[in-house]
Amino acid sequence: MSGLGATHWTLVEAAQRGDAAALRALCATYRPAVLAWLERRGVGPDAEDLAQEALVRLLEAALARADRERGRFRGLVFAVARHALLRHREREAAQKRGGGRVEVRGDRDPPAAPEEPDDDFDREWLAVLVEGALARLAREHPPWFEALRRFAVLGQPQAEVAAALATTTGAVKKQVLRARRRLGEYLREAVWQYSRSRGDYEVELRALARLLGPLDAPA
Repeated sequence: MSGLGATHWTLVEAAQRGDAAALRALCATYRPAVLAWLERRGVGPDAEDLAQEALVRLLEAALARADRERGRFRGLVFAVARHALLRHREREAAQKRGGGRVEVRGDRDPPAAPEEPDDDFDREWLAVLVEGALARLAREHPPWFEALRRFAVLGQPQAEVAAALATTTGAVKKQVLRARRRLGEYLREAVWQYSRSRGDYEVELRALARLLGPLDAPA
């Protein structure tokens, strides 16, 4: 693997210089986690607009302050998303009081530093990593992915998977085992790319294991 945080922080630094492709990539990377986190907090039909608002604020006001020495970039994204949610709730409260105009503190005081993400935000972020790893598995090892999808996602017995894929139960078992191991490799690689230190890397892996369990376990 390349150096710790190399890929991810290279992208962040390119975005700080105004690189349009890097800016789009950051938005695409973090948008699913931000949107899912907002939806879990009952934002409802405004979640899409609020996620967009948070990402715009991230790029326009907070990105320049991102520094791998000051904290995880995900912490900065969380701070911006939380800030946007608080502003949204203030606006809702003002409307319930009769629609009077109120000053929203967040309008003039965007988050300047990362926060420690809550468990829900971390869960959404890890879900993004898993989705990316599964997409990579589907591209690079389609038979393994299909066996894993049928067995682990759809819950089909291995004999049924073998019949559907015109192979043997033993072959399915091997494919599922290989798929899980390769997923573990992809996920560890993804975590390595955004971790700021070896200790940070180990912490992130433990969080991943709590969510998913051991990916390398036998099928």
